[in-house]
Amino acid sequence: MLDWLYWEVDKKRTNSKGQALLWANGDISKIKFYFCDDEWKDENFLDDPAESFENLAMERCNQLRAKYNWLCLWLSSGYDSVTVLEYFKLSKNKLDEIIVYRRNTINDNEFVTALKMAEDYKKYYNPRVRITYLPIDYNHMDKLYNKLKGDWILAPGLHLRFTKTAPVWQVTHHSDVLRTIKEGVTRGDITGWEKPKLWIEDNKWYSILADASSYDAGCSERLIGFFTHRDAFKLYLKQHYLLIKWFESFKNLNEKMLHEMLHKVQGEQRLYYYESNIACGRIPVTNEYSMHAAGKKLFLQKIDSPDSVPYLKHFTGTKSIDYFMQGIHSIREKYPQWNPYDDFDQHSLVFSKKRFLRDRIVHEN
Repeated sequence: MLDWLYWEVDKKRTNSKGQALLWANGDISKIKFYFCDDEWKDENFLDDPAESFENLAMERCNQLRAKYNWLCLWLSSGYDSVTVLEYFKLSKNKLDEIIVYRRNTINDNEFVTALKMAEDYKKYYNPRVRITYLPIDYNHMDKLYNKLKGDWILAPGLHLRFTKTAPVWQVTHHSDVLRTIKEGVTRGDITGWEKPKLWIEDNKWYSILADASSYDAGCSERLIGFFTHRDAFKLYLKQHYLLIKWFESFKNLNEKMLHEMLHKVQGEQRLYYYESNIACGRIPVTNEYSMHAAGKKLFLQKIDSPDSVPYLKHFTGTKSIDYFMQGIHSIREKYPQWNPYDDFDQHSLVFSKKRFLRDRIVHEN
């Protein structure tokens, strides 16, 4: 179990939000969410790291290459993993594998872009890299539910849509991934998780992390967040200060207006999505679908999210649907306030502690 990113209920720790909900009998107020609490205790982290983002990202590549003898990047066409790939090129550290995964029942146009990027990396930078195409299809879903049955809600993270397409599920259960793990090999599966989240209160900047952002990538020993990880804490912190500088560049905003802007930029509206990504060090992307976060609404945490609908239709009347609903009912029994047709994230957020960064600098014309 991860000892730096977890939920706690009555001093019991888990990397599963579902398990935490069951322990808490559905009382969200009893659940605590911990993220890098030991790292935050060091007061030196109250200051903007002196190193540049670029140097810290290069250092992160060096660190990962030295720690693992098999490095695999999970590549999409989004800002985060694209930036990771570019810094591996710049640092001249080699990747051993790139996984490009495809959600087969939706128009996953990110896949085409990501596959082309992987092939170009192999052609121009590293001919020895292995490119793994990972279809997440009906057969995989059927095997997953028949393996885990109703206990799928106790797996790391928590996904209350039928599809389990996030890397946290694939590194643990996808047969094509598990087949590549050999005994004695130290393997690291790198994801682009995650951009920092800011909070403003009394004209003071804070760092805060909502547990919903950890469901997909942060709850497995096998997965390594490139930007957000205990081993990359300076890089994680640096991005806060880059974003603060960007937010403060907007003139004549009172605190209420700034708070509303934070919510729109960091929430579902994805306001200034391109600009905020660039502001915290990401490299521009070419896929317009990724550029404007068009796919984010497909994967809401509810049973009939758009990506789940074809699966629900395909599996009607099967054991897989029965096991899926067993897990849903287990949550509902403990947490009846949640309607399974509503986005679970909006009803159950648990936040890490707010961590003070610095006072806000107000710029006026």
